[in-house]
Amino acid sequence: MSKVEIDRIVDNMGMIFGKIDVERPPYDVVARGGDFEVRSYPRITIAKVVADGDGHDNGMFRILAKYIGVFGTAFNAEGTKMAMTAPVLSSSKAQAEMKPTILSSKGGAMAFVLPKSFSAATAPVPTDERIKVEDVAARHVAVHTFSGLATESSAAKKAAMLQDSLEKAGYTIKDTGYELARYNPPFTLPFLRTNEIWFSVESKDE
Repeated sequence: MSKVEIDRIVDNMGMIFGKIDVERPPYDVVARGGDFEVRSYPRITIAKVVADGDGHDNGMFRILAKYIGVFGTAFNAEGTKMAMTAPVLSSSKAQAEMKPTILSSKGGAMAFVLPKSFSAATAPVPTDERIKVEDVAARHVAVHTFSGLATESSAAKKAAMLQDSLEKAGYTIKDTGYELARYNPPFTLPFLRTNEIWFSVESKDE
């Protein structure tokens, strides 16, 4: 067995046990509450897809994965492969219908955060018209972290709890819904997964 094969096995074992070794957007923690923290994120660039109909996570994930070249050929105009990053952001159709998010105002949606070397102006152009590449302006995000399977119903319950905590702590949630952020591949053991609920909030200095 070659060193490359051994390294690949070690990396896969690490991911099974919850290791996150891909690029993540940088941030500063500006405040902490009992079950949340408020982070200051700089501008990030996302590639997103809004589902037709109800939408399914697996279908949206595959569309975005093809764009960055996870399965081999990168389905973009330049044929440029991009590294997988974390987290994968999503919102459900039910969530979007209640309040829009940075991902969608009409249906379930998913987004990959592109590597920090890219902006919307410099990212490879998708060949799939369902994919939109956008810059997300710098913002403050209130985050609640949890483990386990992040289903639509469990995310909604966590979001309701976080919203209550933020209101009690005096934070104003901006007029958007929440995003579900997931950091691990599907083969990671559920109890070792890292999931987060994100709400855009106004800084207490604003």
